[in-house]
Amino acid sequence: MDTIDNVAAEIDKYVDYVAALQIVAKEINAGMTVSPLHHFKDALWHYTQLYEIHKKDKNSVAVYYHVTSIDEHLYCGLRNICLYIIHVLKFRIRRYLTHNPSSYKRKFRLRCLLYDYKMLEIKIKNDSGPFVVKKIEHYIVVLKSLYIRTFDICRSMGTERTIVRGA
Repeated sequence: MDTIDNVAAEIDKYVDYVAALQIVAKEINAGMTVSPLHHFKDALWHYTQLYEIHKKDKNSVAVYYHVTSIDEHLYCGLRNICLYIIHVLKFRIRRYLTHNPSSYKRKFRLRCLLYDYKMLEIKIKNDSGPFVVKKIEHYIVVLKSLYIRTFDICRSMGTERTIVRGA
């Protein structure tokens, strides 16, 4: 039952990460993309299939197929919500930079943030190899720290409502 327990732990970790990212999405008034929920549903389907097969034959090829499918669904769900949050914040920063005349020095910090979001987006999109939740954990941590930095910069500039809250 090691395989079943490991997969269950991965699904539990996925739920924790999606909940944390949902809080970020709610804080920026971005709604929630349904992709993580669809991927969660698909991962649970594979988990039920895995459980039934694992009871009969632990070394079946189907066990590895379902474990790989679960990993891929969990990875893609987290990847999609991260990219969605990045897209929303990039759009708001870009809109603020183009529509609000300010000094170059005042906008410099926002331009740096925009660059950091773009680089994180590129890293997430270009990441290849095995699709496991551990692999995207790093990007989630970077995204959360980048969001906190965005919040602090916008608060100091007085643009919190415009950029972070989307008002």
